[in-house]
Amino acid sequence: MLEMAEKPLIIYALPPESPWGHPIRDAYGLVRVRESGYWEDGYRQRKFKKLRAKHRTYHHEVACMQGSNLTKRQLLAWGGEHFARYGISEKELDGFLDYVRHLELLVFEVRDSTGEKVLTDVSVIMPERGQVYGSFCQWNPAFRNDSPGLYACLLAAQWTYDQGYETYNLGPVGDYPYKSLFVNDVEPIYSLAICPPEHALMRDASSPLWADFEVEHWNRLERDRHTAWRASDYLQSLP
Repeated sequence: MLEMAEKPLIIYALPPESPWGHPIRDAYGLVRVRESGYWEDGYRQRKFKKLRAKHRTYHHEVACMQGSNLTKRQLLAWGGEHFARYGISEKELDGFLDYVRHLELLVFEVRDSTGEKVLTDVSVIMPERGQVYGSFCQWNPAFRNDSPGLYACLLAAQWTYDQGYETYNLGPVGDYPYKSLFVNDVEPIYSLAICPPEHALMRDASSPLWADFEVEHWNRLERDRHTAWRASDYLQSLP
């Protein structure tokens, strides 16, 4: 199948148990919500208390829905501004709709006393992994001083704990230092980069090939099972 695919081909987020792909330079930030001492940590307790206080007068709605019921219109209503800001393409949105067809979604919506939307946060529930995966959060810049993005992470992490799951996955952490407040573990993001030797991407230092992949992993399919990926090393590199 890979031989038939158009090249260059970059595939992110291959399953950890797959024999294919290599760790990129980023990693998933994990919140092990049941780890001893996580919620009792003094720094987190103070930060979480402040976040809850800022939003205590707001109206909260939480819902779970089958991904098969999600429409493009609803997806854009939840995150259209976010997708535009980060250049998320129609093709990527269609891919998301296809991906969640057999999964359940967790949706938080928070509004102020006048009904103005403060944030919408959408996660994917993965019971077979004991995990809730944070997909996207669209928040209103008018409420920037209330740190709605951080608060959304707290809501999802708390729900993960309350519902008996083990892990809230915050997604890639390399470019998002604010996630360090929550993260207590990391996991490699296994990906593939297949590119013809003379293609322009090979010479473009700003391309994903150079930004995300080690050169020795270009055009290599099978994962090296003898090379250890150490979470502790990556955690130490975080701000």
